[in-house]
Amino acid sequence: MRRTFSLAIVAALMPFGAVASADSTVARTAVVASAEIRTRTSIVASTELLRFHVTDARQPIEAVVTFSAGARAAASSDVLLIVTTEKAMESAADSPGEMALTVSSGSETRPVAAGDRVVAAQWIGGGVRSGQLHFQFRAAPGTYSVPVKLQLIVP
Repeated sequence: MRRTFSLAIVAALMPFGAVASADSTVARTAVVASAEIRTRTSIVASTELLRFHVTDARQPIEAVVTFSAGARAAASSDVLLIVTTEKAMESAADSPGEMALTVSSGSETRPVAAGDRVVAAQWIGGGVRSGQLHFQFRAAPGTYSVPVKLQLIVP
């Protein structure tokens, strides 16, 4: 958009900068400029690795990821915040057994399995949004790390 604006200013100022003498001719031309505006996204998250220390398999452990997400998109465009996780890694030698990870933002809670892409939040129109994602983890006692990736998509 800046290129179009800059070209319009230069094209508009050109006739005023030319000084015509009595025996000179002034030539004028029209310049057509176009710009293609594409969506652009950015996201900053407080962490990319969730850490959980489970002492009781019946009690979920919570981790919070704070994010700031920006999207340059049309006012009617959907913007999706996608969460992808990898398999939980346990630091202890024992098998972790059953594991369950859920993510919630606002009032919705969704299960997240390793490798799945889950829509954690959705809004309409561009701009900057900030928030928190709450992850709950259930597993056998132990210490776990879960890699997590946040991504913005404007379909």
